[in-house]
Amino acid sequence: MNRTSILLLSLVFFSFGSLNAQSQQSVSFKDVWRQVKKDSKAIKSVELDLASVDQAESRSRMHWLPKVYVGAQVYSTNDPGASFFGILEQRSITNTDFNPQTLNNPGVNQFGQVTLGLDMPIYQGGMKAAQRELQRDLTKSKTLQVKDTMNRQYAVVAHSYGSINVLLVQKQKVVGLASDIEKIIKGYGVGNKNNPVGYSGLLGLKSVSNRVKALLVQYEQQSLGYYGALQAMGVHFKTQWKPHRESVQNYIARVLPVKGSESSFQIQALNANAKVAEKSSDMELARYRPHLGLFAQGYHFSGSRDSADGYTAGVYLKWSLFNPEDLGRHSEALLKSQVAHNYALAMAEEEKAKFQGVSAALSALKSNHKILLKSQALLDEQTNVAKKLFKNGSLNALQLSEVLNRRVDLIMSLTEIELNLLKYSSEQILNEKFEVPTLVKGS
Repeated sequence: MNRTSILLLSLVFFSFGSLNAQSQQSVSFKDVWRQVKKDSKAIKSVELDLASVDQAESRSRMHWLPKVYVGAQVYSTNDPGASFFGILEQRSITNTDFNPQTLNNPGVNQFGQVTLGLDMPIYQGGMKAAQRELQRDLTKSKTLQVKDTMNRQYAVVAHSYGSINVLLVQKQKVVGLASDIEKIIKGYGVGNKNNPVGYSGLLGLKSVSNRVKALLVQYEQQSLGYYGALQAMGVHFKTQWKPHRESVQNYIARVLPVKGSESSFQIQALNANAKVAEKSSDMELARYRPHLGLFAQGYHFSGSRDSADGYTAGVYLKWSLFNPEDLGRHSEALLKSQVAHNYALAMAEEEKAKFQGVSAALSALKSNHKILLKSQALLDEQTNVAKKLFKNGSLNALQLSEVLNRRVDLIMSLTEIELNLLKYSSEQILNEKFEVPTLVKGS
């Protein structure tokens, strides 16, 4: 197969890819995010974790309610003591029961007992009150973790979707450029070895052509990577799809707006965790305090002679005066609380530094992006003029290939900057309290 055939087949291949992209279903970012939010395993995991913690908080709010229990037992015994007190529980003791022979050898007796009891703590050293506050702060922490996880998933989706759009736009430019180059090469009649200048120009044009084709392959592979990332997160449509076409500036302003007003949900969750650790130290103090409560128990006892009822009720006091397992627990909890608090402060400082660094990078990228857009307009005009001059013989092929090379350079630079704008913008929303824009949420 000669070189001309190879070039024509390559052009057909890339043209087919362009037409295929045009025939794909156009899907909005909102639809893609809706699918991820619905099917993401990461989001489901933290939501289930929150639900379990919420149940624990609901339970902690009812700590003041009494414990009520019931018990039942039926048993046979020939134990002298158990037999005597079993008859006593029936309130059926007679004089003959005090016979030594009967007391020592009671035979086998069967008894049954049903018990209903109540235990109502009045004061538990402040443990349950601290536990209630702990569960409240833990629920708050888990709620913030859900929001943080959702924002992290959102950032990946926004970055991937936007990058696919950037690459799609740039691929269309490269396909157009490849088509122009192939037409020029096909109509170039002086590019033979007997004409060194013309042949050198032909080689230059072919070099640009090969460079363009390699760039198309690169952009296609990058696009497939972003599509794969979205698919792994749960994005599945019945047909092939492409993003809505939109300038990267408008996309970032609409999907990734940054305010920088408050700390991120991650930092807020860490602060809530520090409060959880603080309440845990308060709970440990309850080990050294007295516990006071009310109790009551009623029973129904039956045996071979009769059945009877009875009850016991009163107040109890429990106070652990010494337990080696309690030694140092409060100090340990205080240290853990300080660790959690300082970790939250350290992460907040790190987040602030990241925010400032990314802001500086974004500012520089935006400035360079504006310059490149202006350069693109100028270079497009220069390319059109150069092609006209080449047709009338005022510009040779080698000079035209230099112009085309500069255009490829510009496309590559513009693509790199726009991909970096998306990368840093998606990272920046994780360094602040970011709320998904209303236009994206649904509705």
